[in-house]
Amino acid sequence: MTKKRLLYLLMFVPLAAAVAALFFLPARIPAKMDSQGQVTQWYANFMLLLVPGLGVGMGLFTLDMMKRASALGQSGPRLGRMAFISGILSLVVFAFVTFYSIYAAFVQAGYAP
Repeated sequence: MTKKRLLYLLMFVPLAAAVAALFFLPARIPAKMDSQGQVTQWYANFMLLLVPGLGVGMGLFTLDMMKRASALGQSGPRLGRMAFISGILSLVVFAFVTFYSIYAAFVQAGYAP
């Protein structure tokens, strides 16, 4: 698997999962609960798209940095590798947060145990 394919995979799989989850979740999702379990704050289900959207932005930024690093001559490959590694790590964090948010939304909406 090439570096670009891995980046695109980590950018768009969480986004696709969040879009798919929107069709199964209610329009409002509980955001906060007090100590008695009463919902104190709600948010719209499309807010699940915020983190994957940031992940896509980070992935595009990483691709741009890799392209710019390749034009730097002698130090370019090392800088490109650093951009790729930091981009992968950040996209893994964004993907984890996205999938946990989807899971928490289903649990709080009462669809999962």
